[in-house]
Parts: sequence; structure tokens; C-alpha cells
Amino acid sequence: MISTMKPPFQTAREIILSIEDPDCIIAVKGLPLEQIQTALNQPFLEEDYISDGVLYFEGMNTTEGKAFLVRNMMTPSGGKRVLAYETLLYAHRLSKEIGVQDKIIVIDFNLHPFAYPAVPEDKVPIIEDLNETTEGVLDSVYTSLYASAIKANGQTLVQYRDQELLENSEVIKVFEIVNWEFKNLQAVEESLIVEKDLVFNYESREYVSYLDDIIRGKRQEQNLKIFVENSVQADRVAQEQLGIIIDFLQKSEIEVELFKVKYDLTKSARPELQKLLKEVWDYDSFRSLKIYADPEVSKETMEISQAEIIETIVEQYEKANAGGSFDDIFLTAPTGGGKSLMFQLPAIYLGDQYNALSIVVTPLISLMVDQVDNLRATGYSKVAYINSNISIIQREEIYEQIRNKEIDLLYLAPELLLSYDISHFLQERNLGLYIIDEAHTVTTWGRDFRVDYWYLGSHINKVRKYATDRDGKKLKFPVVAVTATAPYNGIHDVVFETLNSLKMISAKKYIGYVRRENIEFIINHVDIDGNLQNKKVDLSIKRIKEFNNEDRKAIIYCPYRRQVSEVNRQANKEGLDCEMYHGQMDGEAKDRSYNSFKNNEVKVMVATKAFGMGVDIADIDLVYHLAPTGLLTDYVQEIGRAARDKDIQGEALVDYSTRDFQFINQLHGLNRTHDWQLREVMKRLWNFYRENERQNQLVSAEDFAYIFNDEDDSKLSNNVKNALMLLEKDLNKKSGNIPVLIARPKNLFARVYACIKNEEVSSFKTKVSGESYKIVDYPNYRENGKSVVELELNEIWEENFSDKSFGDIKRKFFQNILFDGIDLSPKLKIQLNLETSPEMTVQELRDHFNVFRTAFNDLAGHFFTKKEFAIKLIQLTNNIEWSKRIADFVLPLFSQKRSGADPYLDVNDVREYSNFLQHRREGEEIKYRVVDGAMNRLFAQIRTTVRDHFGSSKSIIKYVDNDGPYKHLYVKVGQILEILELGGYEVSGGENPKIYVRINDPFRLRQEAFGNYRNSLLQNIRDRHEFGVNLMKEFFEADLTSNQRWDFIEDYFLGKKQ
Repeated sequence: MISTMKPPFQTAREIILSIEDPDCIIAVKGLPLEQIQTALNQPFLEEDYISDGVLYFEGMNTTEGKAFLVRNMMTPSGGKRVLAYETLLYAHRLSKEIGVQDKIIVIDFNLHPFAYPAVPEDKVPIIEDLNETTEGVLDSVYTSLYASAIKANGQTLVQYRDQELLENSEVIKVFEIVNWEFKNLQAVEESLIVEKDLVFNYESREYVSYLDDIIRGKRQEQNLKIFVENSVQADRVAQEQLGIIIDFLQKSEIEVELFKVKYDLTKSARPELQKLLKEVWDYDSFRSLKIYADPEVSKETMEISQAEIIETIVEQYEKANAGGSFDDIFLTAPTGGGKSLMFQLPAIYLGDQYNALSIVVTPLISLMVDQVDNLRATGYSKVAYINSNISIIQREEIYEQIRNKEIDLLYLAPELLLSYDISHFLQERNLGLYIIDEAHTVTTWGRDFRVDYWYLGSHINKVRKYATDRDGKKLKFPVVAVTATAPYNGIHDVVFETLNSLKMISAKKYIGYVRRENIEFIINHVDIDGNLQNKKVDLSIKRIKEFNNEDRKAIIYCPYRRQVSEVNRQANKEGLDCEMYHGQMDGEAKDRSYNSFKNNEVKVMVATKAFGMGVDIADIDLVYHLAPTGLLTDYVQEIGRAARDKDIQGEALVDYSTRDFQFINQLHGLNRTHDWQLREVMKRLWNFYRENERQNQLVSAEDFAYIFNDEDDSKLSNNVKNALMLLEKDLNKKSGNIPVLIARPKNLFARVYACIKNEEVSSFKTKVSGESYKIVDYPNYRENGKSVVELELNEIWEENFSDKSFGDIKRKFFQNILFDGIDLSPKLKIQLNLETSPEMTVQELRDHFNVFRTAFNDLAGHFFTKKEFAIKLIQLTNNIEWSKRIADFVLPLFSQKRSGADPYLDVNDVREYSNFLQHRREGEEIKYRVVDGAMNRLFAQIRTTVRDHFGSSKSIIKYVDNDGPYKHLYVKVGQILEILELGGYEVSGGENPKIYVRINDPFRLRQEAFGNYRNSLLQNIRDRHEFGVNLMKEFFEADLTSNQRWDFIEDYFLGKKQ
């Protein structure tokens, strides 16, 4: 068929010819260079550097080349000048300080986020291909041009670091967004899709290859059917992208028809699966599940066998293994619905038939241990788990078993999977299924969010693009994501957010039936005056008495650990029968409590949400809530622990007070990251970049400690990873999915420092290899006959302690018991840097401290709030923004983090930790009080430290004890320098893992850090929480029957409650 489609270069030519300005600089972004040459009626400005449609940049990156570019950028030429886009980007940076007189016009062929590079492909760094075991991409002139690159159709496509250029140019966007609505599309069976059709899934990027064929004339169509994968309906960016594609096709004179894909969820299962079910589990038949036939359209349900889902999973692997198109699988079903079997059985089958190793990722070690133990209890032995608690020797044994085909199903913790290349675990085996259990923990707004789960999407994407098997072929595998009942679309959507976050492609979705007809709601309204928590605890004790008397098996859920402990304490005091369970209990205590409850030794469990994932006890008949622990999704999950045995009539009981939601509102406030903290993280990263001019940074959580002052220091690492995740996701989204920031945890990286006696160095050298340590001469230790040794602890672990876990080796190092007979006293390395001279810094510190001192003295003698302190600072300085920022930082920075009944600490109590404030929580507020005498002493000590230790230098390094007074002092000095923007600090050698950060676009990072930045994800989380609380109030306060409440819940889970 002869196509009449309009070639893209013709559109570019028409736009160039329409530009009337005779003195302008023009570049076309997004088309291949040879097509831009075809569109022109004149040579490029840099024609001498172009050959056969390729720009050879090396010649321009010379003194002569740079002079040529600057001269032509600054001197009006009396005519239009056309450049390759890379040339314009580079030339603009060279000449921007002097200024460009002529107008710059960028013709943006904005078909999708990627463009064709003008330079040779081998010069383009594939920045997305990050290796977690290295420090990433080397900086070069090319990385200064490109923010990202991908492969499509064997062709390299790029994204540019061009925001600064675009802000100083007139941008002509070639394509607009054509509006379309998913709900109006006709549904067509997947079996009717043919090779020439385009199946649009935004995450897979296969549409980029399809469009590349059209642009290059390899695919010529007059009509095109586009089948829209249904995850697009919940992704605004994907919807806009398809709208632009429609405009491109229409302008290319191609007729477009849109359809949505209707997947066939029924399959005829092969008999081998039934046989395997009997052999491994000794079950005679598969269970049937009730799922929604088409949840976008109606609540109509259908019965489907586990065998049909398993058959589908096996078929998708077989399609992938044969090199064809395949689908991922997403499954929701209540705990007890046989989810584990539905991914374990196909993994076992694929191991037997195809020698494939399947990987299961689980968020909790206890969950993976339970699943492996339960599977082994059936007699099946080809399953194992690897987590941080097992030794290298145990790992090596498992790797050997994998190589010998003795393991077909491997369970991994997400942080471990992210720490190695996928080939490390495959051991030259084929990858079968990539299974993600409890997949809902990837949703950023959810109560169970796990930041390491969020990074799985990037890992899956990377493995799919770059990993190969032993024959050099790309790995092709289906992702199987499973979770309990999850909202489908709507403001609390979990299904589509999970699909998008995990970058799943064309997923077949099995959405489990929500209603539990054998659970009745009993909502007892109570009016409570006075102390809400005390009254709620009393009501819980009253209920436990009833449950004990009636021999009911019940869970009592509480929002806080302290409520669990208090209910349990009072129950034990009154001789009542109960156990308790929360996340801060040690493993043995949890197991003891769990087993006691499961085996009916005790029939009441008082617990937080921690008694949730993986709990499958069939004979619980009642769930009571002291108060809601989360939003409606969490509530339904928790009441769903009741009546797993369908012959039991379960109850969901609550003594509801309209004040109940103050508990989850407080939890939301405690757990929420703030916009100001994210701005400070960006400033900190910008300062790192400014100091060493490296885009690749290896940072420690301790470097951000002053931003995340928290009563629980163990949360620091997660707080920092959460912040970096929020920034990466938001900044990249705001820049059109061009990466501004890339962050990846390096969980097994451990560079540590210790003090060693010189007389023990020779003995130490006999125990470790030269690659794993370095001796540092530190003047402060020299007179005492000591040195500092820098250790690569992960290498020492692998070489010397392969029979121990990495966590055990870290613990022994920090306890100074790593090597017998050698004193390795752990140290922190602290580097302090000043912006100006020490003399100027001391003067500026004095001026700032005088302001602080006046404000604190005015508030002395009583506890005060952050707001009251900020008001005092505003009165003294008339600077509102500065005062609010100082109040945010200084109060938590200098407050004593010690629990105890007596809040009135003396000077000696706070001196060791370089603090001068006490603090205590009153409701949702934290209040502070100045300790007499401590403030002046600490301010003087900080100024003296700067004056005496820096000398004439603007940078010093100190090695100090991990938790000694000097550590607190030097870190406080560094933090106050950072807060007052007088300098900065860096801490190395602590127990938290390192985090790799690539600052892909320093210009954008600086612009956001020092602007009025607001994180869209945080706002979305706030909006969802507010909506969720209002929805819960409606649910509990409405006069509804149990059946009507299940209607309410079903509407919510199907996205009908907006």
C-alpha cells in the first residue's frame, strides 16, 4: 500500500520557513539530524563539524571550536542561523554570561520525551544503566548535554539537560495534546490485536520504537488502531502522551482509532498443574476465587479457578521465553485466598520444565521465612531464602544449589536484590518469574509503604533493558505482583499506582472480590470527655473481659505501641487472658506471642498494624479497634483477619468516638516529611556538588541528620531515603520525566574508620588483604603512637568472615571485637568546611548567637513552642522566612533526646550531647525549655572550636568516637554552619549505609532548592489523608446495616467514592 502520510521533516521545513525574524538562531529538537538537513534550505552554522548526518563534537570542544561558537552566538549575522540542538545547548552555556543578542528559537518536535542525538551513538552515555556496585557515570562533555538515554529499535534516543536554554528561548512546540477519554473507548478482546496495531503502555516505551519506525519511514500506515492498556486511565502523564501521539498521527495524515484492551481471564489449565498440586500440597483440587469481571464497568463478578490464573502465568513465561510479546500479572485476593500457591506452583513448574529460577521479593524477613518453611513442610525442598541474617557460607551453599538446579524458587529481601546484579542470584540459570509479594507496599501514600520497594520499579526496568542470559540474549520475563484487597482506581488507588511504580507492562489484572459476607459490623457510638486515650484503654479492658468470658478469639488493634503496652499491662494486672504484638518487640517475643495466640493458648491479641502482613489464622471470630489505625483500606485489611474459616460468623467491633481520628492524624503528622526538609536536602546536595563539582555523590544519612532530627535515631536512614525518593519522583515528573536526580541505596557498602596502635599494624596486616584497608597518618594520634585505618568492611566480611552475616560483622566492628588481640577502636570521620575565613565565621556566629540568646532569654523559665520562638526571632530581625527556617532547625537540633519521667534536666545532663534545650510532647505539639547555663557555654564552645581548630585553613578533618562528646560537638558545629549557610560538614564511617546520588541536572536542582519548592507527592499524600479521614467519619457515623456498609466498602475499593 502506498502511504500518503506527511513526512515529519516537511513539518519542520514549514515551521522554519514561517519564522519571519531575519536575525535569529534556530535549532530543531527531537528529529534525526539527517531529516533536519533535508528540511533546511541552507547549511548548518557548524557544517564543518558534520559528516553523513552525524555531528562530531570533539572539534567544537577545543579552544578554537569554542571561540568559533561564542563569536557566532554573540555577533548578529544578518540572517537566520541554524544549529544542531547539541551545538546550541553547548554554545549557549559558553556564551550565556556575556549574553546572546539575537533571539533563540527552538522547534520542539515534542512527540515523546526522547530525541535523536546528533553525535555518534557510541559517545552517548546510557545514564539510566546505573551499576549499583560502582559510583555511576563518569562526567564528560556529553553527560553535560544529556540527562538520560535509552535504546529503542536499536537506536539510541536521549533526553537533554536543557532547562536553562529553554527558559531563555522561544519554544515552538510542534504537537498539542488531543483530548480523549478512556471511559468512552470500545473494549476489544486482546486476541483481536494484530502485529500492525499499536498497544499503548506508557511504562514499556514500546510506543517509542513504533513511532521511530514511522518517523524513519520503515512503517507506513494510512490507518492505525491503538489499543490502550487500562493502566493508562490512572496516569495523567500517560494520557497526555497519547494525546500528543494522536496529534502527530493526525498531522501525518494517518487515521487513528482508539480502543481499550479487554483481557480474557479464563484459561483451560494443563493437567500437569493438577498433578503438581497433588504432589506438593496433597490437594485434590484447586480453589475457586470470586473476582470482578470488569471492575471499570460494573460490580459483576465471576468465579475463576486458581488453575486458570496459574495457567496464565505459565503461558506468559512461555511467550517471553520464546521471544514473543507477553503480559505481566497483577493479582489481589484476601489473605487466606491462596495467593502464595498461585505464584509458587507456576514457579515450581517452570523450574521443572524450563530450568528457570524464579525470584520472590518480600518486605518482611518473617514473611519469607514462614513461606519457605511452609513450602518445605510439604516435602518440597527446591526453595530457599537469602537475607541479611545468613552468612556468606550459607549463601554460597544456596548459590551452589542454584547452579546445580537444586533450587528453583528463591526468596529475597528487596534491599539485598537491589545491592547486586541480577546475574549474581541467577548463577547462569534462566530467570523464570519476578514475583513481588505484598506489592501494595510500593504505594507512597499507603501506611505500609516501604521505600526499598519503591526502588524495585527502577530495578525491573534496568534488568529488562540490560540484563542478558548466558547466551547474551536479553532476559524476558513476566512480573507477577500479588497483594491483598487493594483499591482499584479512585483517589486511594493502589492497583494502578503499583503497576506504574513497578513499571509493569500490559498487566492482566485479577481483582479479588471485596465483600466478606460472613463479617458483621457492630459500631457502638460512645461520648468521651476527658483523656481520650485513658478512656479508650478502659473500654478495651472491658471488652477483653467480655471476650474472655464468652471464649471469643479476638484481635484488638491499637494505633500506638504505647496503647498496646498499656492495654496489655492493665489486662495482666486484672488477670485477663491476652498477648501483645508490635513492631519494636524482638523476634523471639513476637514468635512466642504469635504462636501462643495461633495455638489458642491465649485467645486475645492486642496489637498494632504490625500484626498484619503474613498473618493467616483461620479461627479468629472478632476484630476490635481501640480506634482506627489507618484509613479505610487499612481498616478493611484488619477486620479481614476475622472469619477466615467460612463457617465462622465474624464481627468487626468498635466503640466509636468522634474524637478517634486524633490518633491517626497525629500518626500522619509524625510520619510526614515536610517541604522545607526537602528543600534543605536539595541545598545540601547542591553544596556537595558545588564543593567537588562531581555529579556522582556517595552520601551518608548522617550528612542530613540536622534536617531530620528525630527522637528515634534509627529512622534517620529511612527518612533520608524517603526524602530522596520523593525528590527524585517529583523533580523528574516536573521536568517531563527527564531525570534531575537519581538516588540508589548501597546497602552493603561500608567504609569505616578505626584507631589502631602502630605496634599492632603489622599483626593487623597479616589478617586482611591490602585492597581492604588504608593506613592514615592523623597528627592528633601521632604522639600517642597510633594511626587511623580506613577499612572496606564489606570486603573484610567476604574475605575473613564468610561464615557470619554482614550485620553481625558490622556489629562486632562497632563493639571493637572484630579481631582477637587487635584493638580497633571505631571512629567517625568528620570533615568541616567554611565558606569564608575562620575569623569572619567567628564574627558571624557571634552575631547570630546574640539574636538566638536574646530570643531564648525572653522565653526562659517555662516551656515554649516553635511558633513562639519564631515570633521572637521575627521581632528581632524583621525577617520572616529566616526566622521560620531557624526555628525549624535550631530547636530540634539543640534539644535533649532523652526519655524519662523527669523533664527538668540539669546542665550536666545536656552537656555531653552538646544540647541546651529540654523538650516534651503535649498532644500534637512539642514544647521546649532552656537549661540554665548550658546555652551560653555551648555557644562559646562552638565559636572557640572554629577559632582554635581551623587555624588559617577553611577545611579540617577530625576522627572521633562514635558516640562521644566530641562527636556531638563537631557534628553540632557542622550542622550550625550548614543551617546558617556559613559552611558545611560531612560524616563518614557510621552504621548507616551509603546512598549513591547522581545530580543529573545541577541547574534544575539549584533552582528548586533555592526557590519556593513544593513537592507534589507530599501534597497528594496530604489530600489523600484528608479525604480518607472524612470517608472514615462518613463510614462510622452513618446509620447503615452491615450489608450497606459492605456496599460502601465495595464502592470505595472500585473507585466509586470520590
